[in-house]
Amino acid sequence: MMSPEEQLQELIIEQKSLQIASLTSEGLPYASYAPYIYHNGCFYIYISELAKHTQNLIDDKRISILIIEDEEKSRQVFARRRLSGEGYVSEIERVEEDYTKIIAEFAGKFGNIMNILSNLSDFRLFRVEINAGSFVIGFGKAYTYSGGNVTNLVQQKVK
Repeated sequence: MMSPEEQLQELIIEQKSLQIASLTSEGLPYASYAPYIYHNGCFYIYISELAKHTQNLIDDKRISILIIEDEEKSRQVFARRRLSGEGYVSEIERVEEDYTKIIAEFAGKFGNIMNILSNLSDFRLFRVEINAGSFVIGFGKAYTYSGGNVTNLVQQKVK
């Protein structure tokens, strides 16, 4: 049986997109999604400035994410494996050294579409740094993490 940390790594590797909660200029929550990669403890998303969530994140750096197991793969829809977290985004400019490395990782995960998207001027690369959150494996199997380290899990106790 896999450890919680191994199950978390499997979830991060298997899934290709994460759910995003951002805030509109009126302070209202806005839900969306984006494909991601995970690199050196951070998530990265590559999104078009034409999308509402991009403008939200430019204006307000706070973000909440959810990576959740596919319903088809889950044994119980009420207990899907999921990672949630709250944090902040920062934009990686095209001239920065990390930009080319991260785009290459996107190409490795998502293929030829990145040849097209990386040449579109409206796409922006964001680093998502998660400060705290939770990882749920199933009923009674919930873990928290903090300090930006999603692999440092602490099991929640039932009160």
